[in-house]
Amino acid sequence: MAFRTVGAAQLPSEVWVHVFGYLSTTDKLNIRSCCKYFKKMVDHWSLWKGNTVVLKKLCAYTSQFWTTLRRRKISSVVVQKASLKEWKQLALSLPWLTTIAVEHCFDVKAFEILKQFHNLKRLAIRRCRCGQGLSDAIVPLQQVTHFSVCEMHCAPRSDIVSAVSKLSHLTSLLYHEGNHPIPRQIFHLMLNRLPHLKHLSLKMGTQHGSLPDDYFNIYKTNGFPEGHPVSAYAHSIPNTVTSLTLQRVMVEQKDMKALGKQASGLLYLHFDPCSYNSSSSIGEIPKLFPQLMTLKMRHYNVPEKEFLSLQQLKHLEQLEILDAHSPSPHLLQLIHKLQVLTNHRTQIIHSLGPRDPTTCYCTHY
Repeated sequence: MAFRTVGAAQLPSEVWVHVFGYLSTTDKLNIRSCCKYFKKMVDHWSLWKGNTVVLKKLCAYTSQFWTTLRRRKISSVVVQKASLKEWKQLALSLPWLTTIAVEHCFDVKAFEILKQFHNLKRLAIRRCRCGQGLSDAIVPLQQVTHFSVCEMHCAPRSDIVSAVSKLSHLTSLLYHEGNHPIPRQIFHLMLNRLPHLKHLSLKMGTQHGSLPDDYFNIYKTNGFPEGHPVSAYAHSIPNTVTSLTLQRVMVEQKDMKALGKQASGLLYLHFDPCSYNSSSSIGEIPKLFPQLMTLKMRHYNVPEKEFLSLQQLKHLEQLEILDAHSPSPHLLQLIHKLQVLTNHRTQIIHSLGPRDPTTCYCTHY
């Protein structure tokens, strides 16, 4: 019997694009280097949806590089240490960008280029050194819905708060600037000017102390901040909150009980404290938050009995294990036990995926 080899060009390009969609980024790039035909297929825009490109030394990139990004319709970038001239080059090359993270920017005039990105929806500014004028550069970006500011240097707080207050279409605000919270009156004034805000994340230093009881007396927000310690704000969280992240915080059982009283209707909980002591709080979660549908947690040092007690969460749809290393045989055994106890109604996954390069550094540890 004779066999005939089917050439790559004999299959429709749509078939190849569909097949390449199952490959990792590394595999796609390896295939791309095989021949010009596959190079064209791999650069199809549908294969690069959601990808973020980190841009360093923009002046070193060739025209072919920018052509490739345009062909892939890249819409999300991280820009590191770019000069004013390089920002102008970016605006000319990729004017349709929807997500931009700015890192290590030392020229406030560079932020004025952002208004040339008319489709910009998500903006992150971190580890930048800017003086007066930041507010004037940010205010024209009225289409932005997600704004993040982290570890700013030499930028007056009043300037940043003024800029944020004028972004009236914001639905998500991450304000991790400095170790001192915004004064309550200014904080409330800012939020009153953000009628569409649904998610809020703040950063507070370890030595600040407690916040006023009504500091978080804002009923339209569903996500609430990280902080040190939980007792500083547990009593002030509105009972309408359905999503809560406790990340890199010190949590004691009394804090968990206070949270349970304030937000017993939680549906989503990201529970990742600084460390677990001998009295882990995991076992209290089913009693305090019986409506949970999604839980993210670390298994490290959690007793078996407490881990298996999660079977009591009758509405739990997804459990995500955040441990940095691959599951040990012991953990795999515990996961199997929990799945049996829940009759496999809960999806249990282990999070080892790559971090989003556009997210705040405060979540990378």
